[in-house]
Amino acid sequence: MTNEERNPLLPSGGDASAPADKPLTVSEAARMLGVDSFTVFSLIQRDKLVPSRSPTGEIVLTPSELAKLTQAER
Repeated sequence: MTNEERNPLLPSGGDASAPADKPLTVSEAARMLGVDSFTVFSLIQRDKLVPSRSPTGEIVLTPSELAKLTQAER
C-alpha cells in the first residue's frame, strides 16, 4: 500500500490495532466521512459504529472505529 492509498482514518502507520488518536465528535466524524451528522447518528443506531462518551457526556467516535466502517465497505 502506497502513501496515497493509505486510509486517512487509520492511526499513522495504517495499523488498525495501533492506539487510536483523539476521539472525534459526531460532527467531526461526519466531516471525515463526507456525510452529515444525521447519517452518523443513523450508523450508530444501526450498530455500524460503536460510540463512547467523553468525560463531558458528548458522544464521540475513535478514528479506528471510523476506519472499521470504511474497511467494511471494501
